[in-house]
Amino acid sequence: MTASSAVCNMAERLLLFERPFDLRLSARIVFSLSGMRNNRLHTGFAFCGIAAGVAVFIFFAGLLSGLDEAVFSRIFEELPESALRVTPGSLDIGFLGLSKPSFMPGAKIDEALLKKARMLKGAERVHASMNVAFPISVSGSLAGHRAASDLVASGIEPETAAEELKYPEEFSFSEDGEVPVLVNPTLPDLYNSIFAPMNGFPRLSPDMLIGFRFDLRLGRSYMGGRADKGKVRSVRCKLVGFSKHAVQMGITVPMEYVRRWNAEFSEEGERYHALYIESSDPTAAENIEKWFEKQGFNVQTQKEGASAAAGRLLHLLGAIFAALSLLIMTLAAVNLAFVQFIIVQRRRAAFATLRSMGATRADLAATVWLEALLLSIPAAAVGIAAALGLAHLSESILLSDLAGLPLRPDYLFRFPPLLLAAGFAYAALAALAGSLPPAWKAASSDPVKILKD
Repeated sequence: MTASSAVCNMAERLLLFERPFDLRLSARIVFSLSGMRNNRLHTGFAFCGIAAGVAVFIFFAGLLSGLDEAVFSRIFEELPESALRVTPGSLDIGFLGLSKPSFMPGAKIDEALLKKARMLKGAERVHASMNVAFPISVSGSLAGHRAASDLVASGIEPETAAEELKYPEEFSFSEDGEVPVLVNPTLPDLYNSIFAPMNGFPRLSPDMLIGFRFDLRLGRSYMGGRADKGKVRSVRCKLVGFSKHAVQMGITVPMEYVRRWNAEFSEEGERYHALYIESSDPTAAENIEKWFEKQGFNVQTQKEGASAAAGRLLHLLGAIFAALSLLIMTLAAVNLAFVQFIIVQRRRAAFATLRSMGATRADLAATVWLEALLLSIPAAAVGIAAALGLAHLSESILLSDLAGLPLRPDYLFRFPPLLLAAGFAYAALAALAGSLPPAWKAASSDPVKILKD
């Protein structure tokens, strides 16, 4: 041992003990920092990993929070509260919701129920919707960009949307030719606000979208696989207009197409998936809602239904981003464990000396955990700062591109204080988890054997 090493060891011992067997916090901090300083490279990797994990978590959590509050909520505020959506009832078993057997009340929506609904007091407009009950996908070229995706599609009777269309005769069933398509008026705003900026696509006005053509592949999708029966084929579709009666996130076609497609590709049979009832009288709407609920059906206002759909989308995105952040943080925790194993191994003599002077196993484990916390706190601060900076830059660029849109959001990110605090807690938890094995190694070492060696 060199003279300088002996002096350092003596200084460490003097710092560590204010009185016999009593470890001071300040001394532990000095002891931990010296270990990280002597292993700068590996410590730097662990620091960067924790910072990256926190940055991903904070950035995407702030984005989802901002989209929920500034984009989706603003769009859904314009949906009427008195427009009801009636769907078949379900059996709630804890957190599971199962479809009712066909013999139970409220299990299906058929022509008889549709006729009854039209006779209810206060029901001014009633129409049915039938979903495409098998996998489908869409592909086409938009402003020079090729795109493909899975899709949700529904069918309505042509007269339902006739008053909203400039040329209502275009939205009708035909044995030959292109399939006419409607989309909800909110869809172009969502495209211009979110999808186009994120993918570098140009913004498009609703008038520019009229006449847009694309291929709809029937019987196969990217995530849903292949239909139970039928031969996969494609049909050519054309966007002919916009309607508030169209599905929120997808396309709507004349119902006869859906009837025939479902018979060709699925075993479900002909049945409606939802009824939509409009009433200008809030009291009448409430009475209609109670009547359907008494019959065993699920009833929501259109605003509630759209908000629920948006909530499911946000939860899915949140799960994906959380998995990405968790993967990065797990790698950081593993790297931290590797770094601390090296530090513990190099300091075996120091730990053995502490044990011989009265330090407990818990004291040694706490020293290793403190080292992990000292690394995680500044790493979390750097990660949060990076997320806030990137969010500010992204928001400035995206909102400048959305200038002039009628539903342009005021912001895209939202960072409540609790989210920032969660970033620090997330980093500390990952660091403590990663330091468990090296802390156990430090605490379980045999001081007598080490000092003899």
